[in-house]
Amino acid sequence: MKRMIVLLHIGFILLAQNTLAQDWTLAEGSALSVSKGQMEIGLFAPLQYALSDSLLLNTHPIFFFTAPNAKLIWAHSEIAGLHWATEHGFLYPTLLLRQLARKGTGVFISPEFDIPQMISLYNGVVFTKELNKRFLISLVAGLDFGFVSGNLDARTSIDLPYVYPRLSPFYSGYQLVTEVNVNGWLSESWNYHMAVKGFWSEQNALENVGYVGWNSKGKTQVRLGYYLSYADYPFGTQAHLIVPTLDVVWRF
Repeated sequence: MKRMIVLLHIGFILLAQNTLAQDWTLAEGSALSVSKGQMEIGLFAPLQYALSDSLLLNTHPIFFFTAPNAKLIWAHSEIAGLHWATEHGFLYPTLLLRQLARKGTGVFISPEFDIPQMISLYNGVVFTKELNKRFLISLVAGLDFGFVSGNLDARTSIDLPYVYPRLSPFYSGYQLVTEVNVNGWLSESWNYHMAVKGFWSEQNALENVGYVGWNSKGKTQVRLGYYLSYADYPFGTQAHLIVPTLDVVWRF
């Protein structure tokens, strides 16, 4: 049961890929400005809410109470036709990891280890070029710093795709994050997204995600995609492919 709960958490995160509205607003991974009051949420995708025309809040509300998290995207004035924004976020995974460090079959962390208080702080910058009304490309670079109040044993790491690189800053102290995002429209009803994301610290990881989305009157989007990862784990390098991924997103 505990393993199933963790896999569901992972599934929610895996499927929370970048979002895209037809007017390019709420496009996570880009630096484009938003319209105040816009909101969207999916079965697995994160909640995104435009606090103002330049501030977008992003969080995973389903497991916010076990792993509090949030990211704020702040769009700035355009420079020579180039959109840019800064990203600021945090993750507090202590509660979730302590729940996993229990006795029983299928657990990910042995109960012999104590999980200290931990928080990671992320700051990054995004540059977006809108090549035309149907295609844009974004470059992202940021630093993720992990702060731990006590001793965190390396054997407490969860060696799973997606999860392992995002917890890496707590073991290495820092992590450089780079990303290339491509968003585009094939027609009024069909769009696509593809991203390559790199995590660089003591052990590196690469992720490639993509989906094709079908849009119903601009309010609902059905996404069919894939997730591919290649990462350095404590036991060696390994690749993982998850296909297909499926999500439904609603916009308000």
